[in-house]
Amino acid sequence: MAEALVGSWNYDSAENMEAYMDAQGIPDEMRELARTSKPKVEISKNGNVWTIKTTAGDKVSETNYPVGEEIETMTLVGKTVKALLKETANGLIETQKSDGSETTFERAVEDGHFIYKMSAKGVQAKVKFVKG
Repeated sequence: MAEALVGSWNYDSAENMEAYMDAQGIPDEMRELARTSKPKVEISKNGNVWTIKTTAGDKVSETNYPVGEEIETMTLVGKTVKALLKETANGLIETQKSDGSETTFERAVEDGHFIYKMSAKGVQAKVKFVKG
């Protein structure tokens, strides 16, 4: 259920982030931030609009996603993308498109943890968060 995502979440662990960052061409500065910071994610919902705020070090990204409506947003690495958020029985799926490539982000709560799965160019990574 997507509503289980509402709340504040603190970083717990990550899997396969180096390979994912390689596939995405993430700049060195952001790679170092990803390696050393403990991101915090705040998720809320108002009507059919989800707000997702991610804080990693001094970088902050906050986006309001009207469900099923494509929007333009800025990623933590400063890239402008077109994003579409859909609700599923288990959580949220976001698809981002930019420069001819597509990235998928799945957000769900499993066993009380917020699980954030990323997939791009055939490479997947997963980040686990605990309720904060």
